[in-house]
Amino acid sequence: MKNIQAIFYLATMIGGVLSVASCNNENETITASKQVPLEIQTGSVQTTRSIIEGSTLPEECQYGIFAMYGKEREVIDGGMNVCVNYSKGVSTLNKSVYLPTNVDVPVYAYYPYNANYSNIEYLLEMPVDVTTQTDYLYGYSADNDFKLTYVKDTQPKATIYFKHAMARVTMRIKKATDNENTYKFPYINLLNVDKSAYLNILDGGTILDPTGTANLTAKPSDYVLENSDNEIVADFLVIPGNTEGKKVLLNMSDDISSFENGLSAAVPVTNWQAGQQYTYTVTIKKGNLEVSQAEITQWKNNEQGGLNVGDGNYAIAEAIDLGLSVKWASWNMGASSPEGYGDYYIWGDPTGEMTSAKFTNNPPSNISGTKYDIAKAKWQGQWRLPTRSEFLELINKCIWSWTTIGTIKGYQVTAENGNSIFIPAASQPSVSIFGESGYYMSGSYEPGYGVMELWIREDGHSLATDGDENKGLSEGYTVRPVME
Repeated sequence: MKNIQAIFYLATMIGGVLSVASCNNENETITASKQVPLEIQTGSVQTTRSIIEGSTLPEECQYGIFAMYGKEREVIDGGMNVCVNYSKGVSTLNKSVYLPTNVDVPVYAYYPYNANYSNIEYLLEMPVDVTTQTDYLYGYSADNDFKLTYVKDTQPKATIYFKHAMARVTMRIKKATDNENTYKFPYINLLNVDKSAYLNILDGGTILDPTGTANLTAKPSDYVLENSDNEIVADFLVIPGNTEGKKVLLNMSDDISSFENGLSAAVPVTNWQAGQQYTYTVTIKKGNLEVSQAEITQWKNNEQGGLNVGDGNYAIAEAIDLGLSVKWASWNMGASSPEGYGDYYIWGDPTGEMTSAKFTNNPPSNISGTKYDIAKAKWQGQWRLPTRSEFLELINKCIWSWTTIGTIKGYQVTAENGNSIFIPAASQPSVSIFGESGYYMSGSYEPGYGVMELWIREDGHSLATDGDENKGLSEGYTVRPVME
């Protein structure tokens, strides 16, 4: 936290009486009979997207204000963290705050009120914590266009406009029309989100130093899916930020004691921004769970950007029927489109987090469909790594055509039934010749030779190994899953 205590000593020396305002402290000191008290009214909460419904504050709530002026941020008489009571659209200061003569004063506000915010430091770094699911707001004296305005002794009324400091994530969960199963999920969980951070009110609500991770749980009143018309809706408040690299997971369960139960899938990488509503459509299909990219409902602010989707997620692909013994995924693990390279994984590591060999002695001959299978672990259901024979079937029974989609090179693999998949030349981290070659992991291992891999480049494609039984165990591979 920043150390700016000198500001407050300076303010004291100048002669302003600094008082820590509390909702329990009705005492006030009037230092001059002609001083003009500050008046407060609320304009609006910038339009709805949050658990706070409507465009006004919750009824019978309290918010806090700071009023100061000048480059040294001198606090006006009584203007340090004053509690404001809000009821029926009327804001009432808990104590009088007196305006200096002929001085422009900005007023800053936050919700909910906290009596412990004893100095201006909290305007620079106000703590926010996602585990409380508090819909934090920040505000300032502004005009109808949300531009900062000032009060003075000749115009003492400040109109405070609030903005949302958090983003809202909504999961709308249904089952596919051809899924005849019945599901009961009383607990909807959002896992591995940022736990806490600081909010800089003076810098337009900038989020600083997010730390820790948290698991959030919603308990919807309607949690049974008997037919495709039923829907489970779960809402979460999250700290704004890009989720790339965090692998945020949606989990649906009938047991709150363990997140390993029920169904899980990764939430597509999203740049969550303050004041935005992100709605994800979740479809329970036979054998897998599909989470769509977010639909964004924006409030009217031209400075807010749109959705940024990256490849660092576990969005589950469509199963393509090529008329073979298994169906093939329409894109790589970690990608969100057929041309996406996706992520790179160590053979035998089901977490996707290892950077070195999982097995150093006596690796199994086949991990497809086992507890060591990254596709089975992350895509749930019937998805798994392809075996050596399934790769050979894909090679021998389909037509392979080197092509380019956009700027991405790879093979269009077309079956006799006319269906096809695109396999991009995603290289390996250790090779880094992206667009020139690709190395796809199988679940098979050959003693003396190593991990069996699908190797592709423009002049050919084949099933191969490194010829070194240890080297392939520590390489990063792309993964194209299959299902029965």
